[in-house]
Amino acid sequence: MVGITHNKIDPSAPMRASSAALAGSVVTYVGRVRAEEGATGLSIEADVQQATDTLASIRDEAVRRFGLSCAHVVHRVGEVSVGDVVLLVAAGAPERDVAFEACEYIVNAVKEEKVVRKQPMLAA
Repeated sequence: MVGITHNKIDPSAPMRASSAALAGSVVTYVGRVRAEEGATGLSIEADVQQATDTLASIRDEAVRRFGLSCAHVVHRVGEVSVGDVVLLVAAGAPERDVAFEACEYIVNAVKEEKVVRKQPMLAA
């Protein structure tokens, strides 16, 4: 599962995927909109095709580099409120240390690649 979505992200989705059953350990990162003074949420934009391709490339590199049995990367776009999930990353591997390292690699790569553009939504 890789992609960009306008819909709410279900953090439990990767654990229901059949590929997760092959992993001894699945590490999941759930990025949420944090509360900041004066902001009610974020407006998140992306070129959907380009962002999806970038996420797939990051996922594929993580699978190759860490030998993952499953890897999921989903980013939400649109107007999202404080507390909403905006990034879901899951990395499954035979050993937990590899799964943790791979999950961190994916999260950092998504941030470094600037897959989306975010603007705070300010209270009126």
